[in-house]
Amino acid sequence: MESAGKNYGLAFNWRKLEVLPIRCEAAFYKPDGAPIDQKDSIVYLGSLLDKAGNIGSELNRRLGMARSDFKQLAKVWKHACLSLDKKLQIFEACIVAKLLYCLHTAWLNAADLRKLDAFQAQCLRNIAGIPHSYISRVSNKSVLETCKHPKMSSKLHYRQMILMHKVAQLPDEDVTRQIVFEPSSFELLAPASPRKRGRPRNCWNNQVFNMAIQAAGNRQILQDLWTQPPHVWQRNAWEFCSQLP
Repeated sequence: MESAGKNYGLAFNWRKLEVLPIRCEAAFYKPDGAPIDQKDSIVYLGSLLDKAGNIGSELNRRLGMARSDFKQLAKVWKHACLSLDKKLQIFEACIVAKLLYCLHTAWLNAADLRKLDAFQAQCLRNIAGIPHSYISRVSNKSVLETCKHPKMSSKLHYRQMILMHKVAQLPDEDVTRQIVFEPSSFELLAPASPRKRGRPRNCWNNQVFNMAIQAAGNRQILQDLWTQPPHVWQRNAWEFCSQLP
């Protein structure tokens, strides 16, 4: 890799270079013979990559940063001259956008989705001045209706189905489509190897595709929707996601 990179004027920064072995044992060495540091997780392009492929650590990291940013804007949430709509716009632009950035490319389990919705409800209560439900007897659903905000998990599911639709519309020569769909088809790519023992992991393409089928009704209707203009599928997907529990 080092010799190939020199042909394009690229070189390793040996002080920063780290190795992330994924489901294997590997040892790499620098030109002077010193071993390259191996990590269980590394930050790459602003995201935390885990050797096991889990998204939980990255989600917890993002939630921690979002809470910190929300506290830094405490004076904004308490400002009397700002309307509730304006505060919600700031919350959407500064907190939600950063938290959900590219998160739709990963599949979150039910526990992780509850973390997102709980964080959203806590923030909206703070912005709207609604105490905890134990005190105010106001449910999170009522808080969302008051603030006119959809659940964060519903918004994430919607983005996932829109991304799946965009991948399905790519030409067969595109690498992204080749790893998700069969050529010239809307059927998912069959696994290249037999399934391992134990409970299978939730895979992004399988889970989002199944959710898209539920939104459409069946596979045939889904294929018909995907052949129509994008706004048709967008409207259908949002109607389904907005009604998710």
